[in-house]
Amino acid sequence: MDKFTLFKKHKLQEYLEREATEGLEKAICTFYNIENSTDLTEDQINHLDELSNSEEDGYIRMAYTNIINNWDHNQEN
Repeated sequence: MDKFTLFKKHKLQEYLEREATEGLEKAICTFYNIENSTDLTEDQINHLDELSNSEEDGYIRMAYTNIINNWDHNQEN
């Protein structure tokens, strides 16, 4: 009997991370009534950081981190 082997696991992981980040960003932007997550305030980002630290799901936690890091990067520029 043939046994399944997942090839290109990293491609699936990248896809899942991207989907989680896009989905979470859309939910955040809808909630705060903003166009882009870079429009968040520092207080809002701090709150998202708190949520990230308590999140158990790895992909959702990673999505929070991606959004926060993107916000930080845009604040520096």
